Order: sequence, then structure tokens, then C-alpha cells
Amino acid sequence: MAITTELTRRLGIRVPVVQGGMMHVGTADLAAAVSNAGGLGIITALIFPSADALRQEIRRCRTLTRNPFAVNLTLLPSMVPPDYGSYAKAVVDEGIRIVETAGNSPGPIIAQLKKEGVTVLHKCTTIRHAQSAVKLGVDFLSIDGFECAGHVGESDITNFILLSRARQSLGGVPFIASGGFADGWGLAAALCLGACGVNMGTRFMCTVEAPIHQRIKDQIVSADETDTVLLLRRWRNTSRLYKNTVALEALRIERESQKGEFAEVAPLVSGKRGREVFVNGDPDHGVWTAGQVIGLIHDIPTCDVLASLTNLPDHLLADIIDHFDTACDVSSFGQSSRRLYSFICHGGGWRSFAYKRFPTLMSSAPDMGLPWSAVVDRLTYLDRCWDTRALLFTSFREDQNVRRGRRKRGEQSVDFQVLVSARAQPFSPHEMLVYSAGEKLHVRQRHILGPVGGRRHDSWCTLSGFYQPGPGDVTALSLIERDSNLEIIVGRADGSVRLIAAGNGSVGRPLSHLLPGHPLANSPGRLAVMWTEWHPRTGLVASCRDSFLTLHDLSKIENRCGGYESTLAPVAHFDATPADHHDGCDVPYVRCAKFFGSDGIACGVSGSSRPLRWGKIRPTGLQLTCSTADRPYSKQDSKQTVMALEQVGGQAHENLLLGAWSDGSYRLLDLRTPLEHDAIYRDRHQPHNAGASLLVYGMERFVAGSHSEPVLRLFDFRNPKPYYQTTAKRCESELLAPGYCRTLDDLDKKRHAALGREAPARVLECEPGRDRVCVWHDLARKHNWRPDASVFLGSSRHDRVASLAKASDLSDAFYCGLRGAMVEAVLHCDVDADGKKPLYADPRSPPRGCVAKASEGGIRRVSLLETGVARRSAGSWTETPPTYLPRATLYACDDVPPGSGNPYGGKNQWQQRLSGRWYELERVPRRGF
Repeated sequence: MAITTELTRRLGIRVPVVQGGMMHVGTADLAAAVSNAGGLGIITALIFPSADALRQEIRRCRTLTRNPFAVNLTLLPSMVPPDYGSYAKAVVDEGIRIVETAGNSPGPIIAQLKKEGVTVLHKCTTIRHAQSAVKLGVDFLSIDGFECAGHVGESDITNFILLSRARQSLGGVPFIASGGFADGWGLAAALCLGACGVNMGTRFMCTVEAPIHQRIKDQIVSADETDTVLLLRRWRNTSRLYKNTVALEALRIERESQKGEFAEVAPLVSGKRGREVFVNGDPDHGVWTAGQVIGLIHDIPTCDVLASLTNLPDHLLADIIDHFDTACDVSSFGQSSRRLYSFICHGGGWRSFAYKRFPTLMSSAPDMGLPWSAVVDRLTYLDRCWDTRALLFTSFREDQNVRRGRRKRGEQSVDFQVLVSARAQPFSPHEMLVYSAGEKLHVRQRHILGPVGGRRHDSWCTLSGFYQPGPGDVTALSLIERDSNLEIIVGRADGSVRLIAAGNGSVGRPLSHLLPGHPLANSPGRLAVMWTEWHPRTGLVASCRDSFLTLHDLSKIENRCGGYESTLAPVAHFDATPADHHDGCDVPYVRCAKFFGSDGIACGVSGSSRPLRWGKIRPTGLQLTCSTADRPYSKQDSKQTVMALEQVGGQAHENLLLGAWSDGSYRLLDLRTPLEHDAIYRDRHQPHNAGASLLVYGMERFVAGSHSEPVLRLFDFRNPKPYYQTTAKRCESELLAPGYCRTLDDLDKKRHAALGREAPARVLECEPGRDRVCVWHDLARKHNWRPDASVFLGSSRHDRVASLAKASDLSDAFYCGLRGAMVEAVLHCDVDADGKKPLYADPRSPPRGCVAKASEGGIRRVSLLETGVARRSAGSWTETPPTYLPRATLYACDDVPPGSGNPYGGKNQWQQRLSGRWYELERVPRRGF
């Protein structure tokens, strides 16, 4: 469908536009033309002298269109009223399923039609009339504002107020707007005011197919919005008519008559004279209806052109797209015409959808050089993968035989700690990854071919250098883009910080040695560089070593084209050593740093009662102050450590910082507020297990690496989501797995029973026009169906997850640095978008001297534990556990083709919840805190 609303869904039309039921105009010719254009054409019953004549016109209309059309039946006071019952019977007998009614006392006719299952659309001019019609059981209401043609009522309320009152007062009953609508601009306004479509009468009179004289159409085009007049108000039958000589004479008599009898104006407002106007083309022969919308009519198009949205400007089309919930709706919208297809694909349609539904991801997304349709495809695909935990794991480690017995002399007793960094290449979908293996660096260029989840080609380069294992190990790593070139900042255990090239043809070329701004310590632990951070807007690099935070300005590098390595002195540094420090006391480390805004910087300090410091970069140096979050959040020692920092929300939210604290909490803080934190997150299974690394995706979700074991924790920020990947799926009457959602449903029933009332019945099908959502889609949007989770990456010998990296928020992979191994986690669904053929990731090629173990599980003994909602209010994690703690569900990863069933037995409810790659093992009690 072109535009999906309650009107289009229930009536089976493509465009939410209804032709007005007009006397002398609403014949089969016009009705069929409107229906063929995608709207709802209407035959006006009272044009025809008898029910049999109406039957013949309905049959003629069926020869002109195969699309739905309706019949208008207006009940007006008359000295000799027609036999409305016979007209209604003729409509039903001819199989018409949609009828528009209007006028006085429509109850018996509406009851007759509803008894036969006919969809009734009733016209009202006041909210009171609309509420009465709702009690009669009508399906749709047509709210006619004071601007409309014909009978406008006696309340003089324009559509801008009337439609808003209808939205507030009708309890979700769908309604359409009538009066003053001539184009897509008006349709967009009506949709914004709550209507599900528009009714147009005068506008359809001025079309090629309208059965009226050409001179009348030309008269409408030349008229303006003041060329109408209100007649018959004296007799409370107010009608809006075209301002011609006959109408003005009737108005004079109405105002000046002493008797006030209708017979005085009856010859002038005769319906017979009005019908002859449309036949002979004389606009002054009699009175004829026209709305104020004639001031907006400047052409005589076909119904096909008029019912389409091709005449709308781009910014209004973008506003319409903003109301679509899924990419499928946008795609269907674009298929309705070449103009809309061109706008959506090339004029900003997909771009508008991307920024509306994924605002925080797009605020920090790089320019990948892809068409916007591919960007939206990538965004929606990745959202589906995150919700279903569709992850593939591949481990990279050195290819060496395990030597039994004693180690060689000089060989390290433990594996190296892997650090990772990744970045999207400028203006392309390709990516670069660099990870450390002791003193070596492995650099990978990834060329992505085709859509997301498609094929890719990897090329590796290894930088060995002349560093010794141990003192020369890489301890800090950042891949940066400077002047459209990729470069690597490397910090090592010997205290050195160097900048090397990473571009094509120059990988590993030394660029600069970043000199320390303080004396180096003798202790190996204090000598190592712990963190490096890059600020692309200012060209500054921050490095953390010992208790010092040092800044270097890369724009001052003297020579980057020569064959030698330049040296770069620091521009500022900060010492976290307390002023009252004395010998024998521990000196804190500066563990991490993060830039924010154009001149802000924050750093995390270890073993301090003031672990988070931030401030401004001034020409005079760094000016850091303490966080307001000084009071402890732990029952243990008041001294805390901020293990990692990440900025949240991209450039749109520069003052939001997420920190991993040593007490196991993850604290979201807006630096502009005086609060200790704005939100706090804790793993409900291991609430005191600290995080060592962070990875943030807009304001949607973040990944944390454990400080003590090889565990990834997947958290949702729990902010309102503009996009739900489940919206595009069909409605279901069953509750979702896992089972604790059923438990919540049981609790809801018990709560209503305690109040002495029944729980509301489940809605089996979504009804957007009435703001009703089926039970399946309702549960799919609840936080409990999207629980946070922990992923256990193999055995404990991998130690902690020291670092996490991703190329961009639009990348389908992220990387984990473990002890002796690097793990690539790829977001990859089992099947394509149509749910047909299975998709499997391409085999990963390792660097020289390494092996890559890739399968459905990637590395052995991978499991996932769903741990519930981690976001807590202030202090809630220290309080008594809530009455209801849902059980955690443990899943394992296995090499079982999709659709082959659960290898662990039991009912396949997991298929409704996850992607088919994880298999439920057991449910364990969730640890309260």
C-alpha cells in the first residue's frame, strides 16, 4: 500500500482519500475513476429516482473498476421523502460493503446496514453528533468542518479545532477529515491531527472525469476562497454554495424577508436548477455547492494524478515518512509511483527514515559512501541481530604447539594481553582493525562486498619491530583518522608512545615519538602506558601513564612525509597525586581518559574517593575538578576506581559519559547536572563484578567486558525506542517465550483478581486507528522481553576482557581483547529478510602465524545467560530485592542447522525468542541484590 492507515487497511484501498458523495456529480464514472486511482469512489444514491436505477448504476460501476467503491445515502427533510429502506436494500443486494451515511435520524438505516455486515462511514458536523453515531455502531466518522461544501451544520467550527476535538473525544474510533482538503499538504495535516484519511468533494468536481460541464470546472479554477456564500441559515439548514447571482439574490431575500418563509427562496435554490448548471455550463443558472477549498484549486487533473502524492514537495513527503514505523512501509510507499520512488531512493526519503528511527546511531555514524537504502537496510538488520542475540564468534590466536614441561629460558610465564582498535575507512564501507599480540601488531584491511552480512575480503599485515616480549608489549592502542588518513597510536610497557602510519602502502611507517611530560617511574607497573585517546576535532592525544594525564597536539608534528620519526613535546599534563600525599601512601593511577565537547576532558583515577575527574583544556593547561559523585555506592571500601569511560550519544549529547566502576556498577552521568549519576546499570546475576572495558552504540545499548573473567555483558540503555524490529512481523495471539513473560502475565491476572475485576481480554490483532496493539507486539516492546545478557567466552584461561572495539555504530562486528586471543563477534542472522535461505558468515582468514577458529560457536563453550533488566534507580540495588525476581535463562551455542530442532530436547519455544543459534539449557534463579 502507498499509505497505510486504519482506513486503507479496513477498506482495502491504497490511498486514504474518499470522494465526497455529491448530488448530480457522484455517478459511476467519477466513482470508478477515484477507485482506480487508489482512493474510495462513491456513488450518490439520491441522484437516481428509484432503487432499481441505483442497482443499474452499481452494476455499471463494476464494469469500470475492480476496486472497492461505496454508496452515499443522505437522509434529509423533504415534503415527499424517498424510500430510504429500499435504497439500502438495493445496496446490500448488490454486494456493496461500504456505505456513507449522512443526515437526520440515521439510526434505522445504520441498523439495517450493520445487520448485513456493511462498513458504515457517517458524516458529522459536531462532536455531539459524532458521539451519537458511535453509539449507533458506525465504523468510521467523517468530521465535516465549517469549510466544507453543502450542509455545514450550525456550529461554525473549523476543521483545525474540530479534528483535534475528535481526536480527544471519540475514544479511538477512526475518523476522516472533510472540508478544505485539495492536495497532499492537506492530507499530511489531517494525518497529523489524528485523522486516518480525508474526504474531498469540490476538488473531485474539478477533475477530467467529473461528469459536469467544462465551463463549471473553469469557473472553479478561476475562483478564490471568498467566492462562496452561506444560505438557509434562517431555517437552520445552513449550506455553503458558490457565490453567483442566484445565490446572492436568495441571500438578500433570506435577510430582508419579513415573513421568513422558505417558499420565498425555494424557486431559487431548486435542485433541478442546480442539476441543469452542470449540464448547460451556465454558472448563474442556479445554485450549486462548492467549498472554500476552491481557492486552492488551480488545475483540472485526472483522478489518478490527484489521488497520488506526486504533487507534494519533498519536505512534506519526508514528514509523511516520519510517521512510518518500518522500512517495509517506506518501501511500499515508494512503489506507488515513479515520483515517490525517486524521492525515497534519491531525494532523501530513506535518509529521513534513518534519522527518525535511529537518531542516536546516525549522529555518530561515519560517511560510508553507501546509498541511503543500504544504510537503512544495515540499521534494521543490525537491530534485529541485537534483539535476537544473533552472534557469531571467531577467535584468533598464535599458531604454536603447546610445549609440555619447562618453558624455554626467557619465555614469559603468561600469555600476552590483547588490545584491539578498529575504525571505518574514510568515505567507504571498508574497515580497518589493529590488535596487539605482545610486542607485535596485526593490521587488517577488510573490504566489504555487497550488503550487510554479505561477502568480505581480508588482507593482513604484521608489524613485528624490535621490541622485546614483556617490556615491549603493547599496553595501549588507538586507531585514528587524521586528515583523511588512518594512523595508529601505540603505547607500550616501556613507557613509550608512538604514532605510526596505517594507510595503504605505508603501514608501519613511524611518524612521531610522543615525549613524556614528566619523569618516568622505575616500577614496571607505573612505567606502562595504560590508555590513549584521540580527539578528532582538536587534534589532541591524551595518554595515561602512572598518575599523569598527558596531552599532545598532533597538528604540531613537523614532518610526516620524511623517512624519519619526529619527536613531539606535550602541551599539558595533569598529576592525580593528592596534594597531601606523603611517602608510604599509594599513588593513584590515571586509568582512562575521554574527551567531550570541544574543550572538555574526563579521566578515571584508581583507588580514590574521587575517582572521576573532569574539566576544561585551557591555554594555561588542564583544569580538572572532582565529580559530584563522591559518596560511595558500595558497602565496601569508599575508595573506587573508574576502569573505563565512554562518551554516549555522539555529538548530539557531548556531555553524557558512561563509566565502568570497580564496584560493578556502570554509571551514566550528564556532566551538566549536579546529580551523582543519571542512571545506573548492574548485572543482576553478578552485581559486584567490575567491568574493564566499554563499547557504546549511540543511546541504544552498550557492551561491557568483565575485569575478572572472559565475559561480555550486553546492556540496553532502556531509553524510549523509536524503532522496534518486531513491528513488521505479523500479529500473534500467543505470549512470547521465555517463560518469565508468562509469569508476568499470571501476576497481572492475580493483581486484577485482587482488585475484584477481570484482567482485560487479550487483543489478537493490532488496530492502529484505535491505538490497540496485539498481545504479541505489546510484549515484544516491553523491557522484560529484551533482557540484558552475559556471554561467557570459553574457559577462564582467557582472563579478562581488557579491551573492546568497533569500526563504527553501523559495523556488523565488534572485537574483544582477551588473554592470548582476540575474539571477533559478528552480528549475523541465520536467515535472510524473507526468512527463507540460511546465511552463514564467510570463513575468517587469520594473520600469518595465527589460527582462526570459526564456527557457529566460534570458540568452545560459549554460553549466554539472560539476566533481566539492569537499569536501576538511585540506590535501588542496595535495597531489599523485589517480591518477584524472574528466573535467568541459560543458552548454549552449537553447530545445528536452522530448523533441525532443539538438540537438548524440549519444546522449541526458543525459536520465538532467539534466532535459532542459541539453545536453551536450563533456567537458574537470578541472584538478587
